[in-house]
Amino acid sequence: MNELELVLLVVELALLVFTLLLLLLSRKEWRGREELLNLLMATMRVLTRQEYFSMVVDSLKSAKKDVHAIVTGTTPSEASRTLVDGVLQAMSETHKNGISLNYLLPKSPEKLEMGYQYTKAGANVRYHDGLVVYDLRFTLIDEKYAVIGLPETTGATEPTRKGAMLKSETLSSVLLEYFNKFWGSAEDYNSYLTEVVLKLLEENPELSAETISLQIKVGVEEINKVIKAKK
Repeated sequence: MNELELVLLVVELALLVFTLLLLLLSRKEWRGREELLNLLMATMRVLTRQEYFSMVVDSLKSAKKDVHAIVTGTTPSEASRTLVDGVLQAMSETHKNGISLNYLLPKSPEKLEMGYQYTKAGANVRYHDGLVVYDLRFTLIDEKYAVIGLPETTGATEPTRKGAMLKSETLSSVLLEYFNKFWGSAEDYNSYLTEVVLKLLEENPELSAETISLQIKVGVEEINKVIKAKK
């Protein structure tokens, strides 16, 4: 590892600690925050991009009870497509094993494509307009450990470049609390899809299901369900 890579790694770790510190300080109970931060540093394993996606896949397959995730929902690039397809396949297998998959995405029409893919894989998908995942995106397994993704720089479309593996039930409970802060007031995938489709039809009643499907990159069968329900 050269000097520049070492500096970037230190900065990324500092950002992660700072983000989690903000989460901790938002809680009413301050007691034990120093212990939590110590646990964070002691249990962290830094992952490369490839390792991050592999760890998400392995974690999904190892789930025994439930999965809670906050993700960007950004359409993957061609270079990342294979990695994301691996995650979707793992989600589908996990769902077939009776594991509850709960995914939160930022509320934005361009996030419907991945919401559609996650839903097909068996996940309960919801959207929240107050969700910010530019610096912190994570997959929490069985409320015991988490795989956290880190972007190279802050930004809504910044892909995950590295990650961290955290094995701590205490820290996991903090992340779950953060997840639940949004989940209860979030809009489910079908409701949000209906909202977006009806708005597009209101603006242009002549739009066909095929055109809308191409525009928001959601299966045409899903669009037809919305249109049929409207009638």
